[in-house]
Amino acid sequence: LTPDTAGYFSAARSLSAGKGYVDFDNRIYLQWPPLFPTLLAVLNLVGLDPPTGARLLNGLAFGATVFISGLLFVRSTTSRTFAVLGTCSAAFAAPLLSVSIMAWSEPVFILLTVAFVLMLARFLRTGRLWTLLVASALAALACLQRYAGVTLIMSGAILVLLTPSRTSLWRRLQHLLIFGFVSALPLGLWLLRNRLSGATVGGHVFRPASLPQLVRSVLIGLETWVPWFFHGASAEPNPAHSCRPDPLSGRGTGGRCACLLYTSPSPRDRTRSRMPS
Repeated sequence: LTPDTAGYFSAARSLSAGKGYVDFDNRIYLQWPPLFPTLLAVLNLVGLDPPTGARLLNGLAFGATVFISGLLFVRSTTSRTFAVLGTCSAAFAAPLLSVSIMAWSEPVFILLTVAFVLMLARFLRTGRLWTLLVASALAALACLQRYAGVTLIMSGAILVLLTPSRTSLWRRLQHLLIFGFVSALPLGLWLLRNRLSGATVGGHVFRPASLPQLVRSVLIGLETWVPWFFHGASAEPNPAHSCRPDPLSGRGTGGRCACLLYTSPSPRDRTRSRMPS
């Protein structure tokens, strides 16, 4: 049980009991976005406790992610063989499998991300307004699932503004305004709620890191990314300093590609601890 999981479960139980978003230490739920505990609370109301609901939710998210990934591969290549191999690489991607068996927010976030990519690509290809609205809604939900979803808003805004070139600048600016409003409004309201509660916007107090902390963070980042490109390589030679296994050890190119596509944009270095559920 991780602190993140304890927070999700506590907020879900308090929400289903009509007490609002309350953390495991009876403080206002601030540190994480609200979508995951809200979904768990809905499942709790129909008889599924948060642990069971998380298993069902993340299992469904895993299957839907593989399915939508298959659609992306089919539409991105004319080779049926490559499409099948790409779909299999998603189905057997170690990072996706490892987060899907945990009560974390990543599986649903990954599903929302690949669905966003699918719909945004369709909008850029067809220019239809409803596809833009659906892509905007998916980006908004991703932000409410994990704060890292703001990267979808930024990347989507760039693509809407710069492509397709056949669309006039004024029309692209209109599309950009629609996309930005729909995708950012829900997160903005949630952050405003946090601020009005008398706490920090995201539940975190940011302090400048010292030089040793900065160096350590850089090494952890390199330790995570280097093995994706150089099998067996490590940026930190001392194994005692790393408690995380290489997610791609023993796997080939398909695993590397799936890891690049489906790993959460903001990986967290979680540590297990005893927390009340």
